[in-house]
Order: sequence, then structure tokens, then C-alpha cells
Amino acid sequence: MKELDLLVENYFTESFETSDLLRLVEQVMEEQPNQLLAACKKAKPKEAGKRFEWVVVYKARERAKAAPLSDDEYMCAANSWAQQPYPKEDSEVTLGDLADKAIDKALQSGAITMEDLKQANMQTMGKQYPFNDENRKPIEIKTDIVFGDKTISVKLSGDVQGQSSEAFSTVQQMNSVFTEVFENWEAINKKIDEKVLERVKKDLEKIFAKMKRIGKQARLTPSRVKTLVDKDLKSSDPKKRAKAQKRYDALLAAAIINEQGEILIQALNQATWEENHRQYMNDAIKKLIDPEKYPDLRRALTDEILTGRRMFAHAPGAASQYILSPEHFFVLAPGVEGYNDSIDIFSQAMEVDVRPKSGRKIEGTTIGVKPAYRFDLKRKAVEEAIETFTALKKANEAEQAALGLK
Repeated sequence: MKELDLLVENYFTESFETSDLLRLVEQVMEEQPNQLLAACKKAKPKEAGKRFEWVVVYKARERAKAAPLSDDEYMCAANSWAQQPYPKEDSEVTLGDLADKAIDKALQSGAITMEDLKQANMQTMGKQYPFNDENRKPIEIKTDIVFGDKTISVKLSGDVQGQSSEAFSTVQQMNSVFTEVFENWEAINKKIDEKVLERVKKDLEKIFAKMKRIGKQARLTPSRVKTLVDKDLKSSDPKKRAKAQKRYDALLAAAIINEQGEILIQALNQATWEENHRQYMNDAIKKLIDPEKYPDLRRALTDEILTGRRMFAHAPGAASQYILSPEHFFVLAPGVEGYNDSIDIFSQAMEVDVRPKSGRKIEGTTIGVKPAYRFDLKRKAVEEAIETFTALKKANEAEQAALGLK
């Protein structure tokens, strides 16, 4: 109200005219949007991907002529983030443009209706315990937004990280998936050599045991320690320098590093771990989900990585039923038309790699890393998989037509 007080004090004089009032109202109205834009530019979330989720919700509700939501983020999505250029500041395309394209794809699929868009909102249930295990830390769910009762995972253009989890979580998830596949094989009396099945199960036990054994200990990467010694300890920021000193002193006192920052205990050297284990673990997992030998295992794991339906079976709304992006709309709900195509495409495109995950505790400081099992979906690989399956589908349809089956 300060602006109004000043306006009354300074402008409402005997000589004040109607035109002056109109001019002042216009000035206030012009300043408010500018203030809002400035506030939204600094507001959280700052990541383009998170803002895109809000923009999709805003655009969906706008498209369906639904009432706006009251959240501050929704207001920012409508008045600022929808106009944000992407992927660069000088890009002509905005997050709003990409959201419109994504919504077009969803409507064209037939799986999403205008009524669904009217109920667009963020998924607000928050992090959940994996497999309902309260001894574990809650983790991010797979659903980002909802269109009514339909749960959506939102992806911006580009490469996608399907999942990155430490050993214990990955083992628990893979074990759940593979147990389900084995039970399905038995239920439908699938013909498979019992010796082959036993070998697969033994391979699983061996790999899972090793994953858990070598995934317990946090380690140091030589590059991180070098940064600590060469840069962080010399930082002009007092807080950063103090934090670095605490880490350095703890590692030095434990004789894990020397004064120059060289790692003295090789068992705690991530470079040594990678040299001894990384390739083996990559090859072992790839062998287990070989698309030629074990397509069922690969498809089931792909389904779980994308949806989290087994990990979050106890939390309705946490598992995703659809993937929405500016380029594609994929169905992840079993029994819905398009599901098998989606899983086939992502199964072919999925890549696995073991990489260090930072922020793990070692000697009371979060400078360590632990191995994380990443399942990535590169944009190029996805597009190639789509081309492959589209061609196969057309060939099958042509063959059926020639045989008079369609």
C-alpha cells in the first residue's frame, strides 16, 4: 500500500485531473508485471525440466478452459516460464511452445481427452519409500503431473536418464522384476530348459551378491580430491573454504590422503574400483538383459525403470502410466493400446552403465561416491528404435493384407 499512500499524498491535489489518474493507473499496471517477471525468473524451481512440468499443467488447463490454479508456480508458469526460451537464452522456441506440442501429441493419441486436461495438476504426493520399506530413504516417484486420474512422466527434448540408483535399490528392483518374469514363465508353461533357467538364477544371485558387496563402501575420485586441494581450500568464499578445510582435515587425519591430496588407501580409490569392477558389472548386467537371449527379462526391466509400478505398488499415483514430451506421447499402462509398442521401443533404446554417484559420506563428510546403476535413453537411440519398429509394423501389416488377414 506504500505506492497508494504516496500517490494520495503527492498527486491528489487541487490541480489533479482525471487524465493524471489514468496515467498513474497505467504506470502501476506496467510495473506490476515487470516485478512479477523478475520474481518468477529467480523463483524455484530453476531447472528448465521442472518449470516445463508447470508450464504443461498451465497450458493444459488453458487449452481446456479450466480455472487457473492458485499456486505461485502456476502463476509463474502462466506469466513467465511459458515464455522462457529453450534450450538456450537466444532460442526462438519457448517452454510454452514445447508444452503446446506435447499436449497436441497427447490429444492425438486418443488416450488423453479434453476432460483430462481440465483436471491437469502437479502430482503432489511427494517422495515415497521404495517397496514400502520405511528403513530406506524416501525417493522420487515416477509421476510428475496428472491429467485427471492418468499419471504422467514429463520429459523435455533430449537425452533422458531413466533411472540412477545405488546397488541395493537396483538389486531389489531387478530381483522383483525377474522373480515376476520367472513366475510368469511357470504360469504359462513356457518351454524353457530347466538347466538354462537354473543358470540364469545362479547368475543373478552371483551378480546381485557382488553388486551389494562392492556397493557398500564410499570411495574418493582422484579428480574430486584434486579439486578439494587445488581450488576449494584456496577459495575466496570463506564458507566454501571452511567446508573444504573440514573435509581435508578429516581425510588427512584418517590417513586416506596425504598433504598433496594423493589417495593412500587404494581400496578407497574410485579409479581403482572402476579399473577392477566397472566393465565386469556393465557386461554382467548387459548379459542378463540381452535382448536376443532374454527379451522377457529386458522388457520387464524396461517397464519397471520407466514406470516404477513394482517399486511403488503400495503408493497409488506414484507409478507413471504415460510419458509426455514435445516429440512423442508413449503409453506405459498395460492393456492400453500402444503399451507394447512403447516397451519394445524403449527396450531397444535403453543403455546401462555403472557410474559414480556423489554426495556419499566418507569420514563424516559428503565428499565420497558410490557406484550407481544408470539406465539411460538417448534421444538418437529412441528415434532409431521408433524408425525400426515403425518399419516392422508396416511390413507386418502389408504381409497380413497380402494374405487377406486384414
